[in-house]
Parts: sequence; C-alpha cells; structure tokens
Amino acid sequence: MPSTFQTKFRAGTEPTQYTVAHGGQPAQAGRQDSPQPVVLPGGALANIAQSPDVQIFERLWSCEPNEAWFSPERSPNNPTRAEIGAYVVPTDNVLLVTQYNFQAYHPSGLVAHGSAPLEEKELRGQIGYLFLVKGKVPGVVQFEIEPIPSVYERMQFRPPQGRQRKLSEVLPGDYARKRANTYGSAAGAGTTLIPPRGGRHGDPAIPGVFVVNNNEQVNMSVVIYRPIGIPLSFIEATITGYLGPRTVIDRLLATLHT
Repeated sequence: MPSTFQTKFRAGTEPTQYTVAHGGQPAQAGRQDSPQPVVLPGGALANIAQSPDVQIFERLWSCEPNEAWFSPERSPNNPTRAEIGAYVVPTDNVLLVTQYNFQAYHPSGLVAHGSAPLEEKELRGQIGYLFLVKGKVPGVVQFEIEPIPSVYERMQFRPPQGRQRKLSEVLPGDYARKRANTYGSAAGAGTTLIPPRGGRHGDPAIPGVFVVNNNEQVNMSVVIYRPIGIPLSFIEATITGYLGPRTVIDRLLATLHT
C-alpha cells in the first residue's frame, strides 16, 4: 500500500503532502498513478501480428547447382547469376519482411540424399547473394566481399563523400577498389552482393522491416563469380514476415509516427 509523508518546510510555508507510489516515486496526494508506456518485445510489430486481418508469411525456395557454377570460366569479370526464388505481393496487399536468410548445403554422406549446412562464409570468394525489392537492395548498404589489393600510398586529404572528385584527387587505391568490386559490368551486382552469412542485413538486435507494397517483387538470387570447388547440394532462401491488406498495414504503420 502507498504510504504518506510530509516534507520539511521553512517558516511561512505549508508542508506538502506526498504519496509514495509502488514504484518508489513520490506522487501528489489525491492523484492516481499515471499509466506508464510499455514497449512489448518486437515493438510495433507485436501489434501488427495481433491484428486479425494480418497473416503470418513465410516462403522457402531451393535451387540446385548447374555446370556453370563449377566452370573454370567463372571469374569476377564473368559471373553467372541464378534466381533462387521470387514473390510478387498481391494487389491491395502489403508485405512486411522481418527476416530473410540464405544457406548453402553440401552432401552429408550419412544417408541417401542427406545434406548438411555449410559453415558461415565458407564460400566467400566464390559466391554472393542478392536480396532485392523492386530490383534494388533496400537500405544504404555496401559489401566489399572481394579483398582489394594493397596499394602503398601516402596519407593525404580525402574529399568529403558525395562530392564528385577531380582526377587529381583520385588515389591509386580507388582504382584497385573499383576493379575488385566490379562483377561483369558497371551495371552488375558489385558491392550490393551480400556475403555468405546467416540473417538479414542491418542490426540483428533491433527488429527490422522491409516494406514491400502491392504488385512489387521480392527477389532472392545467388551470384557465382569464381568456380565452386566443393560438392554442393543446393542453396536455400527463406523470407518471413506479415502479409495484410494495404489499408490495415498503412494504419498500423502510421502508429510508428505518432
């Protein structure tokens, strides 16, 4: 039960009466404790998931390798790309992708047709993944999965990013980095390739959402830019999230801005 106490007062003033609430903080007498905001695990996604109009969404695709994946012709200048899976959001619906994942499998040798997942980043230097929404990688990301050659250069002033640099400001390392991160052509995947690792890009400790509007496509692909040197069973891609009517999702997302 709350307890009541009086504060010490100076001459000419009346004592102020307080009530100690259960949380240990004093509140003025005669007032009830004000409700405190509560943040549920998952944040606003918890409210979205509880809506009867929103459905849990999950898709899993698998893609077997072909001869081109193991061909000695594969190189950063001659990659090959294979689509693992794709999904087009139905009209008047919105898809909230909360997680996606790529996983490569190799024959386990224990049972017929048995496969086991490869270690994380086992195929780095040979393959990379693409997660695209409307043909673009969501967010501001850049992955240099191909190590650049080390170039000796003197420490010097670097102009701010975003400003077009003069030719005299371009350093030798810039050319090395551009060559190392260009796959096929200037319009290729480049630094948008995701390294072979588990989970989505972004901070895994914070719930993330990729919003895919109606009639937009989610595409998951693999790019092989060097011949794979080990037996490979298949590559698996999954996406999970919530699918619901556009009006309902828009209303729920609007609560994030209030």
